[in-house]
Amino acid sequence: MDKKELKFIFAPIGVAVGITVFITLSILISKKLHIQKLSELFSFIPNIIFISIGIGVLLSFFPILIAGIYYLNRRGAVGQSDTLRTNGIYKYTRNPMYVGISMTIIGMGFILLNTGIIIGGVLWFIIAFFQCKREEKELLKRFGKEYIDYKKGTPMFLPAIPLLIKLLKNKWQLKFKKILKIMGIVIAILIIAILIGQTMSNSQLKKEVKTLFSLSGEVSNNIYTSQQIKDLPEPVKKYFEYSLNEGQKYISYLRLKHGGEFRTQPNQKWMVIKGEEYFTAENPGFVWFGKVPLVSAKDSYYNGKGNLKIKLLSTIKLADAKGSEFDQGEILRWLAETPLFPTALLPSENLKWEPIDNNSAKAILIDKNITIEGIFHFNEQGQIIEFNAKRYKDGDTFEDWGGYYRDYREIDGVKIPFSMEVVWHLESGDFSYAKFNIEEMEYDKPLKFK
Repeated sequence: MDKKELKFIFAPIGVAVGITVFITLSILISKKLHIQKLSELFSFIPNIIFISIGIGVLLSFFPILIAGIYYLNRRGAVGQSDTLRTNGIYKYTRNPMYVGISMTIIGMGFILLNTGIIIGGVLWFIIAFFQCKREEKELLKRFGKEYIDYKKGTPMFLPAIPLLIKLLKNKWQLKFKKILKIMGIVIAILIIAILIGQTMSNSQLKKEVKTLFSLSGEVSNNIYTSQQIKDLPEPVKKYFEYSLNEGQKYISYLRLKHGGEFRTQPNQKWMVIKGEEYFTAENPGFVWFGKVPLVSAKDSYYNGKGNLKIKLLSTIKLADAKGSEFDQGEILRWLAETPLFPTALLPSENLKWEPIDNNSAKAILIDKNITIEGIFHFNEQGQIIEFNAKRYKDGDTFEDWGGYYRDYREIDGVKIPFSMEVVWHLESGDFSYAKFNIEEMEYDKPLKFK
């Protein structure tokens, strides 16, 4: 095997390694500089715009990459042929693979909202430019005037669009149909992958909900009496007198569906969100699953562990957050949502109340060696109207966090809020990021919704 053959074999491996290295370095650098998330750099632009741009770029340049690979067979590689390759896609751009690879990477960066991947694609494009210049010198030596004429009539990277449109009408239309078939297969594979991803996500959600309910037992044999609250702070006593009736059975489980709005940045437009959530009371726990356009998320806490997973099209993982900071944040979410099943707030071995003033009190909760505390605020009627606590934001900074409760209604003899708003209280101002409205709910039915 001669040097040319070895070069042909190992060149694609070198390209793959180079791309991987540049993207990895770019992601690490962008993370270090805190510019990894595209939505944070341009918070005033909805994520759907970035994703749409990415899809457009991908659909425009991925076919060019495929066409470049198709027409550049072994004999067409630089240094492998005595004939200058000018047919097919090479009639419209001199370097379809370089531009195809670079723009495909950039397109994926927009779809994944990852600045590091975009930077990696741009850096690869710059390197490709200098590599093309080096290759041109070699081609000029080998093909002389033929290459000069070819160079004059064919762009280096971006295809001559009017000429490219004629591609469908020229003599190699049949060959292009083969490329379309390849693209069709690729698209079909992507669709199948998305469907498989959705099926697996639904299966995983069902499994987690089953696990959640299996870890917490029934407490409905316990009955609420006014004697339990006689020593509690006044606003807390008033709350239980308002929300519960004497003889109310303890609530063991809760499942609900909600609608509402959600956003990830203060200046971002609100997105419609649909979700479902499952709670346990004896052992604090919940599993929440929500969807906004193109993106789904699963937030959970049970057995002392918290986890947040975010996926694009239910397939591509965007985040998988876990660790002690998230454990603390997720059990805080459970505590903040207990006004939906008030018997969980009654005093117990693991939950204590401390007085603050006539309109607020502190709840202290211990679960699996995690101790958290939050302050509930009450109105004159006895309703909980606000919650405040310290929570980790993005797993690193400790910020003021909380929520508001509205639209109290009675269900199964229990008065609960049907509308909730979640807010970060930051130095730069309040950032409201979720507004949920309950659409359906059931107590003590430990099953996943169909």
